Amino acid sequence: MLKIAVIGPGQSLDAIRQALEIQPFDCQFLYYTYKRPEDILDIYNASYADWDAIIFSGELGYMYFKDHTQQIDLPLSYLEVDTQYFFGQLLKYLTESPGATLERVYADFISETNDYLGLNQYIEKSLMPITPKAFVYDSTMYQMTLGEILTLWKSQQIDVVFTRITNNIPNFEALGIPYIHIYPPAAAIRDAIKRAVDEVRLHHLSNNQLAVGHIDLLIDDQTKADFRLTEYLEITMYKHLVDFRMIHQMNYSILKLSGVYEITFSRVEIGSTQDHYAFPLLNYLSEHYPENFNIGIGIGSSVEEGRVHAIEALAEARHFGVRHGFMVDQNNRIWGPIGNPNCIEYRPLPSQSERLSKQLNISPKNLERLLAYSTTTPYMTSDQVAEALNITVRSANRILSRLAADGFLAIINSEEPGEVGCNETNTGAGRPVKRYVVNKGKIDVLRG
Repeated sequence: MLKIAVIGPGQSLDAIRQALEIQPFDCQFLYYTYKRPEDILDIYNASYADWDAIIFSGELGYMYFKDHTQQIDLPLSYLEVDTQYFFGQLLKYLTESPGATLERVYADFISETNDYLGLNQYIEKSLMPITPKAFVYDSTMYQMTLGEILTLWKSQQIDVVFTRITNNIPNFEALGIPYIHIYPPAAAIRDAIKRAVDEVRLHHLSNNQLAVGHIDLLIDDQTKADFRLTEYLEITMYKHLVDFRMIHQMNYSILKLSGVYEITFSRVEIGSTQDHYAFPLLNYLSEHYPENFNIGIGIGSSVEEGRVHAIEALAEARHFGVRHGFMVDQNNRIWGPIGNPNCIEYRPLPSQSERLSKQLNISPKNLERLLAYSTTTPYMTSDQVAEALNITVRSANRILSRLAADGFLAIINSEEPGEVGCNETNTGAGRPVKRYVVNKGKIDVLRG
């Protein structure tokens, strides 16, 4: 049976215990209380040999532990703020407090670093709650936020504190400062614990190879302004993710983050090079979800590492186009578009190649893919490059011409008529196809 350490302040652990009494998870939870984040290291050093994973009650303890330990083999996670619950509590406060405004609320757990949990998408900056001036992931966070709150309270600039810092609550009560403890309700705690347990089981099942997928709905600003349409698109995507999970009997968790859905699953679900990493979910969404989307998949030995690579992969997909998927693995190798015959493997450009891309006015992403594509074919034409890079033939001609002019490519004219150059017109039979071959000596410099 899995043994999972749950670490947090006493009041937070009480809420977790109560939530887990209702639903068994076929694993053993071991609870450890800390008064200061610095206590976590002592707890870990004394007991980690008995654990299969660690769940922190909040972000503060989680980040402190990550910042003060070397590479950890155990899967780590924490209970994130339930955005829906937070928004609901804000609305409840405004409804029940006549004359109350959000700019007189202090919220100690939102900031630019977590994109204000998406609140800034709906509220003007001048009307946003007051937030900490900085985030420090140790016990000084207690004193720092308490000092800011006390100053604002004495100067009558705030009416209430929305807090996730459980250990500050006794101070608020002693000082008579109104507060609302934003801790996930029991159902949200159980959902978060279930996701964490699923991730732990995947971790053991896949021999330290997890995959994290980020599905971006690509909702533009105009659509975001229509809350009903945005909600419809999000719910529709969520339904498709649940339907796919049921149909294919997969065991991934689904988490709504700011702007994306996150799923966590086993590395083996992605496929292999033989099928161009034909991740079935990508094809399913292409068939069933009517709007644009992209998928970024990150491979890692932990959810955190996989998440970092998923963000990178999603950036690659966004550059390439829409309704595509890309993957980044632990060695920073990039594959994409996955499930497509044009799927190729490439790496980020070395620094000298980035400088050259600027000199030649060729985007680094296009240069990365072109260098990788050049290793898969004896020669290149503008049509082939346009398809491989998902760009126009005109753009492909421009890129190939610039690389040829600088000696990185050589031109071989075919005797067969074919494509027409970007500044040329077809005069019946057409011009000979320009075929480009690499100048290996120079191109290897680009590849680093």
